[in-house]
Amino acid sequence: MQEEPSQTPDGETLLETVRSNDESDTEAFAHRLFSRYLLDLPGAVLLLDGDLGAGKTAFCRALGRLLAIDEPVNSPTFNLLHQHSGKKGVLCHYDLYRISEMELEELEFPDLWADVVDQRFTIHAIEWWRRAGSIHSRLPVFRIELEFHPPEEHRTIHLYRRNA
Repeated sequence: MQEEPSQTPDGETLLETVRSNDESDTEAFAHRLFSRYLLDLPGAVLLLDGDLGAGKTAFCRALGRLLAIDEPVNSPTFNLLHQHSGKKGVLCHYDLYRISEMELEELEFPDLWADVVDQRFTIHAIEWWRRAGSIHSRLPVFRIELEFHPPEEHRTIHLYRRNA
């Protein structure tokens, strides 16, 4: 299902909504996002919304394959950040589930997602980003909302672009 871009009350533009029946559909969505919206950019910040098990880490794994990352892309829940370097760019994968906004400031995490890494195409994928309070970056910011619908076992994925 594809929709015309529309404005949300939060100052975001809804770019598209798709249904994902399995991990291969989620991977196809990641590929479309990458080729349609990110390819001509220096990088981007992706804000990932969704309950536990909604597919946020599976989506990041698909991005890792697109960036030609050879190592496994797993949830960084206990490390807060996994930085992966691939042949086509860098994936900085954050999981803020267990940290407070104040702790993030103390660790200077917001500085990490502000720009590219080592002059390379960089994607900052931030799971549980709302725990950071607000996200500011010099890179374009997109929000990906993954909704899991049991017992039907499918996901609805909404892609938003944050307006500067």
